[in-house]
Amino acid sequence: MRLHMNNVLRIILLFLLIFSIDAKAQCPTQLNETRDFDLEAPLIYLALDSNLINEGTGAYSVELIGGKYVKSDRNWGVEFDGVDDYIKLSPTIGNLQDFTITMWITPYNQEEAMGLLSVREQCVGDYRGYSMIHLNINEYEVSGLNYQVNSHQNCSGWSGGDRYINSLIDLPNNSPSFIALTVQQNDDKSRVVNLFVDCEAYPTEQILNLAEETVFSASRNYTTTIGASSTVSEFINSFDGIIDEIRVYDSVLNHEELSEFFQDKPLDISMEAYGNCGIDSTRICINNPDLNVDYFLKDKNTNEQLDVQPQLMCDPICFLVGQVDTDQTIQIEAISQTNDCSLILDTTLLIQQNRNAIENVDTTFICQGDSVLFGNEYIKTNSVKRDTIKNESECDSININYFNLIEPPVVSLGEDASICQLETLILDAYTSEGNTYRWQDGSTQSSYEVVEAGIYSVRVENACGLTSSDTLLIAPCCEVLVPNVFSPNADNLNDRFHPITTCHFTNYQMSIYNRWGELVFETTDRQETWDGTFKDEALPMGVYVYVIEYTDHQISNQLKGDILLLR
Repeated sequence: MRLHMNNVLRIILLFLLIFSIDAKAQCPTQLNETRDFDLEAPLIYLALDSNLINEGTGAYSVELIGGKYVKSDRNWGVEFDGVDDYIKLSPTIGNLQDFTITMWITPYNQEEAMGLLSVREQCVGDYRGYSMIHLNINEYEVSGLNYQVNSHQNCSGWSGGDRYINSLIDLPNNSPSFIALTVQQNDDKSRVVNLFVDCEAYPTEQILNLAEETVFSASRNYTTTIGASSTVSEFINSFDGIIDEIRVYDSVLNHEELSEFFQDKPLDISMEAYGNCGIDSTRICINNPDLNVDYFLKDKNTNEQLDVQPQLMCDPICFLVGQVDTDQTIQIEAISQTNDCSLILDTTLLIQQNRNAIENVDTTFICQGDSVLFGNEYIKTNSVKRDTIKNESECDSININYFNLIEPPVVSLGEDASICQLETLILDAYTSEGNTYRWQDGSTQSSYEVVEAGIYSVRVENACGLTSSDTLLIAPCCEVLVPNVFSPNADNLNDRFHPITTCHFTNYQMSIYNRWGELVFETTDRQETWDGTFKDEALPMGVYVYVIEYTDHQISNQLKGDILLLR
């Protein structure tokens, strides 16, 4: 849990410039200082800081095809589109006996095969040829990182040579990872291949081991591509994401040397609450520490060494500071293990006495018209009050008191309704938590299932004894039948048009219209029927429109349809 200003232990980082120190070789670095690596110069070093300059010792020209420069964690990098982007080196990298490749990569999507660095012959047409060096992701139906060494001399036949993979390395998307490949004795069957991700070393497994009758010839058409497997269409396998800080050595770097590249991240300090205030209250961590450097916590006032922790390669170094009784000003001293160089990091950490507080939450309900005494104040409305109880031997307690005003319940079952056979209705009387319910039959749930017509009522009572009630009429379903044909021909059979029902309508009205929308009959008398005439004249045969409106048990209804008049 991160510390906050208003509780527990308040930690303030004050960035104070103490004094300057003339750094010696392998002297510890300060916060956010650029690290100096004491390593041999590589053949190829592409920082990709908005340019393609090779800062290595080799004479190589660099060409960017399709990619673009974007901001990265290490200043700038090149973004590849996963389709046809790559970087091309000229001349191609030779068949080195020993070599190391390092780079930072941020993949966006790892669903497709993607090349990271490849030395591959470029054959005529649509064939990409064989590789001397091939570092890639998800290729040859192998998930994760894989690596291949081939030894063929023509553009025909099956892919061969020796192939090494490690399918157990999981690379995160949208997050930078440090990748390194080391190969010892590449032109020999006794070669040793290792992959590194971030600070971890992963021995590889050889899954293809073919006879090598010939070695690569420098006269062949080989091309070195970065961010792709080839320059041949359909075989490019462009990387999808960002590649940065590419280095190629003609030697094998060991794990500790490669770890220095991983530590290219700046050294910084983080602080957070840890455990509880009765044991350890603060954890101070040095992230991305220097290798071969010891770090000590020191009290600035007494110069007393507080704590020291062993260093694990590439892991943060964390110190635990116990519960403090007085304000402490802490500094961090860094001492090199290889010489007498030491310095005080230019950050002072102030840990103040306020201990972690234990928060207790309490809720008090207030009935309308009542009040609760809190300190010297009477609480009558919704309120939140805080109270701190000091404890010299343990943690301070902060009591958070919630005062909730209980208001009278208001219940409504809605408008009267009707129910037909086999239908059910749910009446919901819920108002708020803690209320009790009683229906007309003694049921005490907040809802009630209606299966037949009747009068239904509910009474709701809250914790303060305030009540509310409501009553609802559920009437039986009223069915109305309307004929669609009648024949007013004076044969006393179906001579008049009217709805057929046993319902007791109110607000009744029936209207008849001809096909032009002209009103030809209208009545509000439930007993009156239509004889097929208009203004005392018989209307012709045809289709007429009826509209019947009525109210049944306070429910308004409307029926519309066609009626065929026959003669």
